[in-house]
Amino acid sequence: MRRDFLLPALLVSALGGCSSSSSTPAVDAAPPDAPRKACTTTLNHGSDDQTAVQAALIGAHSGDLICFAAGTFKFTDELSLSVSGVTLRGMGKATTILDFSTQATGGNALKVTGGNFIVEHLTVKDPKGDGIRTEGVTNVTFRDVRVYWSGGPNAGNGAYGVYPVMTTNVHVDGVEVSGAADAAIYVGQSSNILVENSTSFDSVAGIEIENSTDAEVVNNTTHDNVAGILVFNLPQLPTKTGARTKVHGNMIMNNNRTTFAASGSVVSNVPKGTGVLILAADNTEVHNNTISGNGSVASLIVSCDALSVVAPGVLNCADPGYDHFPDGVYFHDNTYTNNGTSPDTLYTDPPLSLTAPVPTYFFANLGAPAPTAATQLCIADTGVTFKNFLDAGDTLAMHNCTHPTLPSINVTWGASP
Repeated sequence: MRRDFLLPALLVSALGGCSSSSSTPAVDAAPPDAPRKACTTTLNHGSDDQTAVQAALIGAHSGDLICFAAGTFKFTDELSLSVSGVTLRGMGKATTILDFSTQATGGNALKVTGGNFIVEHLTVKDPKGDGIRTEGVTNVTFRDVRVYWSGGPNAGNGAYGVYPVMTTNVHVDGVEVSGAADAAIYVGQSSNILVENSTSFDSVAGIEIENSTDAEVVNNTTHDNVAGILVFNLPQLPTKTGARTKVHGNMIMNNNRTTFAASGSVVSNVPKGTGVLILAADNTEVHNNTISGNGSVASLIVSCDALSVVAPGVLNCADPGYDHFPDGVYFHDNTYTNNGTSPDTLYTDPPLSLTAPVPTYFFANLGAPAPTAATQLCIADTGVTFKNFLDAGDTLAMHNCTHPTLPSINVTWGASP
């Protein structure tokens, strides 16, 4: 906890920095670790926003609602919050801007290690690294938040817009991210996750669920990224499995951008023009989505071993306890239009040497044992085509099966105060 900011904060009004005012909480004040209805502190932008805002975060108490007034706040370093039960609220994405374009130090715009956290109604501009990161906590809500890099897609941008990792009970609602050099909206090594009503574009990956369990991705739009929605289970991470992600009701369109991810990263090996990519994640259900205009392949389902062949040295799949294979994946009732018309060289070059239009589904489960009823890839979509990278005798008809439908996710914490 950075107490060195506390004393300078006492001088902020003399310095012309952010000012704060307190108000009495409502009579029906919330219990501990839940936000109050009235602003505990209101911050106005000034000449030393870095010192004043960080001091407010250090001095916060559980249950506080810290409000940012309209205007542009400028920062030179990462902000951090370790107190549980704090809500950060702006006046709206268009009016409250947290500007990190002159950030010199720190890995994120805002790093949060206190749970029961809400951030809403504000914009984060040009973070040096990730936009808003939460780590190792329970109960997090991102609501009506924008994160963007003003220069557009660029390899020098930060990797992630919102980044909850090792977090339980995650709600991402009405978030907009553009320009992320890895994943715009990312949730990793987490559980009980709801990502809804959000938009991602001009990024490498639109939405990524990684090594996580029990997630729902619904009513989002991902467009003009390298790839639309990724559900990954990667090796060499503390959490070894990822399962039960429900992807439905999304618009996944025109994700044909040339990658600008860091060379050698896993996501840099995702071919442009990918709609949905499932890598080794189990029991993923993808249904009732509109998947259109993705030039390479609408839906790609691969094992860790298969990706290692395409991108040698990127993944070390020999990780004890790691599940290599995408078991029990189920696609149904999706709408596919105009995909596969301008495929990436991965598909057009040898050994595949395909010509457009390429099949709707590509499947490569290298190293997997013979499928059972529980592990089989099931496809119940109409008007689609299919190709197994490894087995020319594997046909779409052989995947005419079903799996149990996954339940929706209920994140009960984080209602707007």
